[in-house]
Amino acid sequence: MRRRFLTAAVLLLLAAGGCGGDSTSAPARPRTVVLDWHESPGRAGARLIVDVSRLVVRRDSWSVDARVKNGTKVAYTIGRPHHPGQSEFGVLLLSSPSVEADDIAAAGPGLLASRYSPPLPRVLHPGEEWNGTFSGRGRLTAAHYLRVQLGRFTTVGPRRPGLPWRFGYVTDHVLKLS
Repeated sequence: MRRRFLTAAVLLLLAAGGCGGDSTSAPARPRTVVLDWHESPGRAGARLIVDVSRLVVRRDSWSVDARVKNGTKVAYTIGRPHHPGQSEFGVLLLSSPSVEADDIAAAGPGLLASRYSPPLPRVLHPGEEWNGTFSGRGRLTAAHYLRVQLGRFTTVGPRRPGLPWRFGYVTDHVLKLS
């Protein structure tokens, strides 16, 4: 399994806390950034396909236009344990462009979305996709690198060999918020 699933799994072990932002850093300037990120790591039949097309930075909020397609042979629920109706879609602010497990763990849970248009499906079946916008409150700071996080995905039914049972996804692509 590709490093991303292992690295993203670190997100699942983080205790709630910090927003990933630093109150002493200058805010990122409001703007719209066309990203056109496409990621489809792993082998056919065992991967998520992720497209992140745009990030909008506002004074005290943000939004991401994205698509996630279930390219596996199993169905996944999308949710956030202990928070019914929520997910772990959001933005992750890092102090460096690295995607190593220690850097992700140090970042905390990131800024999570509170709105989805259209709503996220509860279950994403094989071959199905969600395409829309997710957004949340929080000030993005110029002194950080931004990655998009998606999840938490949990296998419906028994565990399947070669596929993680539960995981979060963090993009390989990164944006410097300067």
